[in-house]
Amino acid sequence: MYNKQTEDGIVTIKTQVDDLKVSSKTKRQIQHIINQLKEIYRELTVHEEDTHDYLGMIMEHDRDAGSVKINMRTYIENTIVGFHEEEPNEKLKDVTTLVTNNLFKTRDGEVEKLSKQRAKVFQSTIARLLFVAKRARPDILLALSFLTT
Repeated sequence: MYNKQTEDGIVTIKTQVDDLKVSSKTKRQIQHIINQLKEIYRELTVHEEDTHDYLGMIMEHDRDAGSVKINMRTYIENTIVGFHEEEPNEKLKDVTTLVTNNLFKTRDGEVEKLSKQRAKVFQSTIARLLFVAKRARPDILLALSFLTT
């Protein structure tokens, strides 16, 4: 993250690989940064809408309330669809909470080891859910931590 003090206030630039999030109190400051970047990089995609899709997160800016709501609904739905495509015979069930009396109950010796393909699907799904948990759903971290051990 970079901050630049100008006569109009502070401009903040947050970076993530090749993406930037520029914020400021005035559009003029933001446009100045965009113009400088265009001089250097020529091709530049700029999104100025109040809703942004960034790294699987949908960020909805409410300028009047001065707030941002973040959800990962589409990313989560795509994770579930991807799991079903890889494991069509697995049945998912709705639960009201991940924390139940059986959360840490194991069935040692009763369950066969996953095949390499199923283990790959499991690991990929858990990795995607950890990404979700760290950004938008910390409530699922406990269960995911158990599943990763």
